[in-house]
Amino acid sequence: MDETGLVWRKIPKTTMSTLYERKNNKKGKKHYKDRITILCTSNMDGTDHQKLMVVGKSRNPRSFK
Repeated sequence: MDETGLVWRKIPKTTMSTLYERKNNKKGKKHYKDRITILCTSNMDGTDHQKLMVVGKSRNPRSFK
């Protein structure tokens, strides 16, 4: 089993932006921290795949270690 996180509302730190966007960029903006946890399972040779398990909200999002 493997776990990965997807922060789906966060804006990337670097983008290809125009000069106008760079001038009007507001510093100190709060970033979104909404994330979902995705669990992937498979056997060693990859012949038996299971469906992805998605955890939307959890008390301890990184507790599957």
